[in-house]
Amino acid sequence: MKKIANSHLFLPFVEEFISNSKSAKRIQSNGKKLTSGTIRNYQYLLNHLKGFEAFSETQIRIKIFTKLNKTSLQVEKKLLEEVL
Repeated sequence: MKKIANSHLFLPFVEEFISNSKSAKRIQSNGKKLTSGTIRNYQYLLNHLKGFEAFSETQIRIKIFTKLNKTSLQVEKKLLEEVL
């Protein structure tokens, strides 16, 4: 996973999730493999996320923190306002 200063890019996690779903590393609660329709829905989600990243010219990331100081909070709010 690509890491950016206390954060991780989100799309690699989604891609790994889909890959694990296809290879039956992820299964339903009843022990059966996920259906092709479910995996196709995951692919649609991935495509929409990639489209959003391209449109917004921003990478979706997961921020890692235990305590968020005032400056970090302001930076995160500014990034969110720019995207919205």
